Amino acid sequence: MLQMIQSFNKYRRHTLLLITVGLTGCSTFAKSNDMIDIKKHFKSFLELEYLARALNEFPIGGPAQSLPVPVRRQDQLMIAYMVHAQMAMPGPLIMWPPREIIWLDPVNGKLIEKTNVTPADFGQTDPADEILKVKPSEYSRLTYDEFAALEKRLYILYDILFPAWATGSSTLSQVQLQNFAHEALDIFYKISKQPLQPYYESLGRDWFSWLRKLAG
Repeated sequence: MLQMIQSFNKYRRHTLLLITVGLTGCSTFAKSNDMIDIKKHFKSFLELEYLARALNEFPIGGPAQSLPVPVRRQDQLMIAYMVHAQMAMPGPLIMWPPREIIWLDPVNGKLIEKTNVTPADFGQTDPADEILKVKPSEYSRLTYDEFAALEKRLYILYDILFPAWATGSSTLSQVQLQNFAHEALDIFYKISKQPLQPYYESLGRDWFSWLRKLAG
C-alpha cells in the first residue's frame, strides 16, 4: 500500500511541478545560482519525463518508468526511459528486468520510437521473466520527502549538465561542472533502484563515463 501511495504521489507531484514551471520547452527549472545561461533549446528533464509517462497508461502498482538516461544513438541525441514491471506491496521491492525502452527527442520531446528489450540487450544474464535480486541500498532507507527532494535536485542537475555533454561547451566553469557532476552521481546512486543500476550503466555508458571523468 505504501508503494502504491508513493507511486500516486510521485505522479501528482510531477504534474504540479509542471503546472508551476509551465510547459514552455525551457531547459531551466529554477534554482537561482545554478542556472547560468545554459543551452535553452533542450526541453527540461521534468517535462521530458512527463511526456514519456503520457505515452503509457501506467496503472498504480503496474509498469514503472526509470530515471532518464541521456544517450547518443544512431548519431542522434536521445533521452531513454526503461520500462519494467514491478509490484507495489509492503515489504521488499519486487521488480523485473526492463522490457521496453522509450526514446525521446530532447529538443522537441517527441517520441522517436519504442523498442522491446531483454536483459541480453544490456549485457546482463538475468532471466527476463524472473524477479531481480534486490540488495540493501540507500533507496530503501529514504523517506518519501527525502526521496522527493533528491529527485527534484537531480532533475535540476540534468538540466545543467546535459547541454554541456550534448554540445561539448558550457558557460559554467570547470569547477562548477565538476561539482555538479559529482553531486549528480551521488544523488543518482542514492535514488535509483539498485537492481536496475547495471542496466543504467549499460544504456548510458557514454553519459556516466563523462560524468565520472568530469567529477574526477
